Amino acid sequence: MRVLISGLLILSVLGCKSKQFSKNKTLQPSIASGYMKPDILKGENYVVVYQYAEEAPRNTADGGYKEMLYFEIPREIKEAFITNKSLKEYNVMYGRFCYCKDGGTGYFPVDNGKLKLKRANDTLYIDFQFKVGKIPQKITEVKAAITL
Repeated sequence: MRVLISGLLILSVLGCKSKQFSKNKTLQPSIASGYMKPDILKGENYVVVYQYAEEAPRNTADGGYKEMLYFEIPREIKEAFITNKSLKEYNVMYGRFCYCKDGGTGYFPVDNGKLKLKRANDTLYIDFQFKVGKIPQKITEVKAAITL
């Protein structure tokens, strides 16, 4: 029983990660009701969405936690190294959603980080480290290989 409970605790702490890759799209940051949000529209590029989520503990109303990372990649990219303020050209947005006492929920632009992209045949390799102001984060790095 103790092993089972320890295993469940580890799973709940680790959370769940997923990524979504969309072709022929564009990412448009917009303002709705005074808050920033990402809009994925038809376009010529690729949009990557990375999500980290923790489920709420049983019998709690607002115990869930989720972080989202959105960015757009030009369709014909071969290789790139993008840093800090230049990340704006890739419409990089970070979202944090929780009932957190420190505030800091919603979407935020990312202008502090290093994004490395390399295309080899039909695979796009992504290596991204970033920080969003003073917002506490669980996602600070994304490494992925995506088949185009």
